[in-house]
Amino acid sequence: MNTYQIEFYKDHESEFIAAVEQGFTCDALCVQWPEFRTFMYKWATQSAIELMNRRYFNGRRPIETLRDLNLAQALVANGVFDLNTAQSNGVSRDDAEAVLRSGTRGFSGEGYWAKGEDRLTTVDDTMLAEITICVHFIRACFTTATSIYRIGSYGMKHEVERFTRIAGDHQYIANVSFIVAAILCGIKTDIQVGGRNAVFRMKPISTRHLRIITGAI
Repeated sequence: MNTYQIEFYKDHESEFIAAVEQGFTCDALCVQWPEFRTFMYKWATQSAIELMNRRYFNGRRPIETLRDLNLAQALVANGVFDLNTAQSNGVSRDDAEAVLRSGTRGFSGEGYWAKGEDRLTTVDDTMLAEITICVHFIRACFTTATSIYRIGSYGMKHEVERFTRIAGDHQYIANVSFIVAAILCGIKTDIQVGGRNAVFRMKPISTRHLRIITGAI
């Protein structure tokens, strides 16, 4: 960049950062600051990518291209990273408890098959919050499928935990909470007999989409 470009950026840095974090696309930035259209479009794009990676992913780089940037900004604008939005679209405690009580067997606290006194039958506030976040995550990232997804419930609960870290409120997620959430979302779910893991007939909306939501590299 020449001296004028550097000084221009210094004069508008706070405005530029605010616009990027509000989800402005690079085209919108060029309209707001015509100087970008003539000689700074590529630089503006890269700066926006770096800002989004720093703001939402602690310097990790799941956003690599303009396509990634536009997708990330759309996810932010749609409230995907807003856990308050997730809670406002809450899950019914009665529905969650109905899942726990369904069938001849139920779940234990960590998702094992269980009978009798070992079965979970009630959902406390902590578990309800976990299920609600998982439902929000599943709806944002996945759709139903005929084939089994390669990651089971124990792996998926860690994906949700990574998502909560990115959203700014890292939370522990129990295995059983993800299983209940998947069932509530209409995902066909099979518990592995004798184990704690469940498998799901679902698929990501897109690999880029999932990579950005979980901050995967």
